[in-house]
Amino acid sequence: YVTRLGFDYDAALAASPELKRAAGQMLRKLDSSVLLGTTGEGLPCVMEHGEFSVDDVCLLPDLRTLSVVKGIEWPERVKKYVEGHCTGECGTYFGVAVE
Repeated sequence: YVTRLGFDYDAALAASPELKRAAGQMLRKLDSSVLLGTTGEGLPCVMEHGEFSVDDVCLLPDLRTLSVVKGIEWPERVKKYVEGHCTGECGTYFGVAVE
């Protein structure tokens, strides 16, 4: 990434605190405007009717990947969404998150 794309790791690390704050803000928006339903198991989901949908299938992998970043403030309901749907061999990274 450095030679081919000119990525600056030092600048990215320096921007990490602000990027983590921004990610937390986006997760709060996600909580209030995207996770509109609750499944029969009591887990948040995208669809108001409470069914797990293809929208959840598209959203969860990105949130699961974000769970590896330590220091992001996750709204309780969004974290429950990720932890509740990413189980077994496809668990989250909250336990091994890194700065």
